[in-house]
Amino acid sequence: SLSSHLVTVRGGGFSLENDYLLRVTRNSDVEDGVLATETRSHFELVFNIPAWKYSGGTASVSLVENGILRQDAGLLHFVIRAVFTSIRSFSGTVFGGILILNGVGWSDDA
Repeated sequence: SLSSHLVTVRGGGFSLENDYLLRVTRNSDVEDGVLATETRSHFELVFNIPAWKYSGGTASVSLVENGILRQDAGLLHFVIRAVFTSIRSFSGTVFGGILILNGVGWSDDA
């Protein structure tokens, strides 16, 4: 099963009243992370980011405040890699059978 990840954003001037999202984007694929807890400060926000269910590659992360992309927050890029989470074989024969590979981040083009 796919899990989520906690991501901490450190900076300054965060409002305790505003709504924040952490947006991960790769091409047309988008995942929005929501604040993990109501405990936040003017210097740190913690987001719960869903596991990436799209193909791997370079993604960007941006901060959204009250529905508006924060241009002054800077832009972070990182690479999402494809990974195997399990391998199961349904046959013990050498010449055939079924092999199931589970994982995330594989490209539809590969």
